Amino acid sequence: MSELKEKVKSGYVILDASTAYGGVKYRREVLEQPTPAGTNGEGERKVWKTERMVDHRELVDACDRLVKQVDYALRKHASRTSFGWFADADQYAAIKARVAEIAAEAEGVNRTCAEVGCQRRCHIAVVPARLDLATPDAASEVYRTITTQLTDLKRAVRAGEVGRGFDNLLTRAKNLDKLAVGFAGESIGWALDRVKEARREVRDKIKRGQTPESAGKQVDLDAVDAAIAMFVPMDESVNDVIDDGVGDAGGGQE
Repeated sequence: MSELKEKVKSGYVILDASTAYGGVKYRREVLEQPTPAGTNGEGERKVWKTERMVDHRELVDACDRLVKQVDYALRKHASRTSFGWFADADQYAAIKARVAEIAAEAEGVNRTCAEVGCQRRCHIAVVPARLDLATPDAASEVYRTITTQLTDLKRAVRAGEVGRGFDNLLTRAKNLDKLAVGFAGESIGWALDRVKEARREVRDKIKRGQTPESAGKQVDLDAVDAAIAMFVPMDESVNDVIDDGVGDAGGGQE
C-alpha cells in the first residue's frame, strides 16, 4: 500500500457533536401482552400505543432543523469515507464557517425557548480530529472508499439503473476527488464527470427504445476504469476491481 500513500491527503475526520434535546416526551401503553411469534415459536409479539407530547411544536422543529443543517453542511463540503466525514484544510474551513453561522442562530433559538418556557434546546458543534491519511492503514481505507464508490457507479450505469438510486450514489460520491492529490484527484473528478455524462447517454438510448442493460453496455467508461486503477495496489489485479460484468474490463463501445 506504500505506493498509494503519496496520492492521498491528510486532513481531519469531522465528528458531528450537534444534538437537540428536551421538550419532547413519550408515553407508552401496552395494548397486548407478549404472545409467541415466529415459525418456531421462539419469537415474541407485543403491541404498544405510543403517545408523543411536544411542549412547543414550532421551537422543537426549529431546533431539529438546525441540527440537520449541520449534517447538510458536512454532506456539502466534506468527503464521505468508510471511517466518517473527511475534510482537508479548505473543506474544514468551509465547514467551520457554516457551523459558526448555525451555532449563532441556535443561540437565538435557545434564548427564545427559555423565554417562552419551551424545554427544547439545541447544541451545535463539530469536532475535528487530525488524521494523517499518508499511512498504510489509512491509505488502504481511502483506496477502498474510492474504488468502491466508483465501481458502484460504474455497475449502475452498465445495468442501466440511472434513476433515483443512481442519484443516491452520486450524492455519496460528492467530494470524492478531494481525498486525493494531484493527477490522482483529477482522475476521480474526470471519472465522476464521465458517469454523469454516461447517465444522460443511457437515458437517451432508453428513450429511443433500447433496454436499460443494452444502453448501459454501450457507453464509454474508460475514464472510470482509469481512476479506479490509480488506487489499486500493485499486488492486486485491476480487473478484479473494475470488472463490470459484461465480459470486458475496459468498458468501451460495443
